[in-house]
Amino acid sequence: MLGIRAFVGVIGVIAAGNLMAQEPVPSAPVQADAAKKAATTPPPIRVIPSPPPPQKFDPPEELPADPEPLGDKDAWITANDYPLRAKRAGTEGRTAFELAINQHGRVYSCLVTETSGNSELDSATCRLVRARARFRPAFDADGNPVPGKYNEAVRWTLRAFPTPEVYGAAFAFTVTEDGSVVDCEVNGMIGTVPKGLLERNPCTRVRKFEPFRDAQGNPVRKRVTTSYAQDVVDLPATDGN
Repeated sequence: MLGIRAFVGVIGVIAAGNLMAQEPVPSAPVQADAAKKAATTPPPIRVIPSPPPPQKFDPPEELPADPEPLGDKDAWITANDYPLRAKRAGTEGRTAFELAINQHGRVYSCLVTETSGNSELDSATCRLVRARARFRPAFDADGNPVPGKYNEAVRWTLRAFPTPEVYGAAFAFTVTEDGSVVDCEVNGMIGTVPKGLLERNPCTRVRKFEPFRDAQGNPVRKRVTTSYAQDVVDLPATDGN
């Protein structure tokens, strides 16, 4: 009996040991360690490249010399730069300005010396010129680059459409009982008719209409004439013109 009890006791110890070995290891300490490590890891260092060195310029033959623009001045402000509100209002004007150029040929200030009468046009002038204008700096009598001034003006002008011309065109066609278009012809054409109007020619654009009907509701055939015209007339002269 003692041997049997001892054997059962050994089995119980082995079973308990197996149960203890199968218990999952708590993961909370691992998660806490990961969070602590993430909190103590410094953020990556952002490397900001240094600006390029200033461009060096050779002094001109004649000294002293004022700043001189580089490239095309017409590219400083283009038709696509027209301020939207001023464009919608039909505002035009001339803005004169003075630029301060440092010894490296860079614009560091812009002063409006003559307003266009519209603050939006004036501010756009300085903003665009400061961003786009490039210069050869001024030079003193000894050939050393020095700060200088440059004066210029820009005229803000809205794009004008071509001068109106006299033109005319007439198209005639027949609408049959089933609404088809037949017997189409050009009755007259004067001057240069805009392409957009010619493309609206009913002989080529519309192939079929709802048919005309008489008082009894029966479909009938009718002749249609469509015309496009623009006329220009002289006006009597007025005093002062």
